[in-house]
Amino acid sequence: MTNNCLGTPGRLSVKTLEIIFSGLTALGTLAVAALAIWGDWIRTRLAPGKLAIEIYEQDGTLTNQPPNRIYYYHLRVVNKRPWRRPENCRVLLKEMGRRGPNGIFQPIPVAVPLQFIWAPPLHRQPLQYTMHKL
Repeated sequence: MTNNCLGTPGRLSVKTLEIIFSGLTALGTLAVAALAIWGDWIRTRLAPGKLAIEIYEQDGTLTNQPPNRIYYYHLRVVNKRPWRRPENCRVLLKEMGRRGPNGIFQPIPVAVPLQFIWAPPLHRQPLQYTMHKL
């Protein structure tokens, strides 16, 4: 058995418990302050976003431009983590494929990745302007 600061074997004194709880309180206060300052940075390191591209409208728009049939689809970028929405991201087309006669897609070389153009969100209200005569 070991003796504590009051000499009672096996038991912690009230003074020792107060010191331990004061230290834990100080540590908790510093942790809350650090999370308030660097919370977003810590969250992005511990739980980064899981971005995915989804088809927004299932039926694409067919454009017949001979000799090719081209389909246009409305896509959207979503974050699979529900507490954060994607911001300031860009989508690049890095590779394409064309279906061959055997039904398998053959790669088409892309010299420079093509950046997709964003359409305005459908759920926002359009800007309203008020005209005044002078």
